[in-house]
Amino acid sequence: MTKPILRADALSLSFGSVRAVSEVDITLDEGECLAIVGESGSGKTTLLSLLAGQLRPQKGRIEYCNREGMWLDLNQLDERDRRHLMRTEWGF
Repeated sequence: MTKPILRADALSLSFGSVRAVSEVDITLDEGECLAIVGESGSGKTTLLSLLAGQLRPQKGRIEYCNREGMWLDLNQLDERDRRHLMRTEWGF
């Protein structure tokens, strides 16, 4: 049985009046591959930037389960810890 390693709940982000990401929920299990597809301008890059912690959502929560099995709130990580994850555990 697989376990979740990434959870995003109700992610939302707007740029002025443009709603780029609206109420997105994602759970990614260990070993699972997920593709984000859509038309140009549909918010794919914005969603991935939110999931990577490069942008902060206006609403919602993103959690990642690291190698030690600890859940991290990506919105609360400082830049140093986020960069460490990008070098050691994530491929982006």
